[in-house]
Amino acid sequence: MKNILCIGNAITDIIQPINDDFLAQQKIEKNVMQLIDAKRSAQLAELCSSPKVKSGGSVANSAFAITKLGGKASFMGTVCDDVYGHKYKQELESIGVDFVSPITKTELPTSCSIIFISPDGARSMNTYLGASCAFNEASINWQAVEQADIIYIEGYLWDQESAKDAIKKIIIKAKELDKQIAFSLSDPFCVDRHKVDFINLVQLVDIVFANENEITALYTTYDAQAIKDILLPKTVCITRGENGSNIIHPDGIENINAEPIDRLVDTTGAGDAYAGGFLYAYSSGANMADCGKQASACAAQVIQKIGGRI
Repeated sequence: MKNILCIGNAITDIIQPINDDFLAQQKIEKNVMQLIDAKRSAQLAELCSSPKVKSGGSVANSAFAITKLGGKASFMGTVCDDVYGHKYKQELESIGVDFVSPITKTELPTSCSIIFISPDGARSMNTYLGASCAFNEASINWQAVEQADIIYIEGYLWDQESAKDAIKKIIIKAKELDKQIAFSLSDPFCVDRHKVDFINLVQLVDIVFANENEITALYTTYDAQAIKDILLPKTVCITRGENGSNIIHPDGIENINAEPIDRLVDTTGAGDAYAGGFLYAYSSGANMADCGKQASACAAQVIQKIGGRI
């Protein structure tokens, strides 16, 4: 079983069901992630009448899935020495994810994302980065990098200059050590903000995770054959909601059906669960079709409940 190091923003999710009128009133764009400041975060938090509070963050959710499936995962991300920071670390470690970053003495609170869930299950994320902005080269646990077989990196980190510089150094070191690197495009707006960087970055990695909107934002297409022609010999996983997913790899293209579900409740973390399921199966030596099936099964499970973890 290979060891997977997941690097990303450590974010506490504050999850609140709402109706679409609420989104319109608050001028929140549906089903995307937007960055907000501390003042706006406090305003939105006051509007949450009965929220569920969970430790989240994209690749942290994937690390959670890998471990729950029986794999080996560790997580690197920055939390503050506050209530949410200690709870975050404890939640991950309680299920076996090795939290390899120190709790940071910073004036910025642990990051949070206020997630409004629409009746159709769409999630509209409003993220205050807080302590995640403190991630820099000094935050890197180089021993964890050296011990990892696969390093999975979150695209959202590119919204922070110091984090971006740190990740570049990790990638250089990982390539020197012949580690495999996986990368998530994270969000179409994130792609728009960093398109040139992402086009260059995906040439350095081995596995790319994206949904249709994200890969289209990068290459103006989500056609599997076109992406294969662009990114050969990479492995690219493109999720397509109820239409399943495509696993594009050097030996072909696997068309994976979506797993049937009873009811769509909340799409938060669907892509994270998919990536976690894929990386678990991949690290176990499964073929690409079985990796896709495991990924699809994890995504199907998480969208039938509130919250982003299987």
